[in-house]
Amino acid sequence: MAEMILGVEHFGLMSRDPEKLAAWYRKILNFKVIQHNQKSPPTIFVAGESGSLLEIMPYTDDAIVLSGKEKRAIHTAVTVDDLERAITELKDKGVEFIGEMKDHPGGVRLIYFRDPDCNWLQLIERPQPLR
Repeated sequence: MAEMILGVEHFGLMSRDPEKLAAWYRKILNFKVIQHNQKSPPTIFVAGESGSLLEIMPYTDDAIVLSGKEKRAIHTAVTVDDLERAITELKDKGVEFIGEMKDHPGGVRLIYFRDPDCNWLQLIERPQPLR
């Protein structure tokens, strides 16, 4: 019998300006726009090279506005094959990293930064994918 739950399809991010945030993900992380609902303000899906999806939605009246000072427990991890190269390329694009690169057991290395709407992102390099 097939599994009912197939996995996580996407993560949703709220933005004061979804167009601007989607443009940042395109410019900085080379994500592609997969879907744009053409509403004002829009909801936009962007995808990375691996096909992982982010949904960028406009803030609503009942949304919780984050200051960017929250802990990084809620974050989007972006896989890279060469962490040092990725850090250099993103710094060249104006990204400011939070703290230093961390080495973890098993050869895992990572570093954090924020997008323009203060959503936490993690660059992560693993010797072997988790799946």
